[in-house]
Amino acid sequence: PRPSRPAVRVGGRPVDIGAAHATGLPALAVTYGMCRPEELAAADALAHSPAELPALVMDFVRCPGARPGPREVSP
Repeated sequence: PRPSRPAVRVGGRPVDIGAAHATGLPALAVTYGMCRPEELAAADALAHSPAELPALVMDFVRCPGARPGPREVSP
C-alpha cells in the first residue's frame, strides 16, 4: 500500500528505481554512488551531491503523486 504521507524513494541503483516505481513512488537517484548517471535514466530526478537531496525531496513532497519527469539539478 502507498504511504498515507507523501514519500519518495532515494537510491543509487536501477533496482531502487524499479522498486520505487513498482510501489507507486517517485524515484530520486543519486549519481555519486556506484552507478553511472546513464544507468539511472529511469529515475524521476537525479541528485549529483548530498546537498541537492533536500530540495529534490521537497519538490516531491509539495506535489505528492506528481512525477515531474527526469531532471537534473546541477551538472
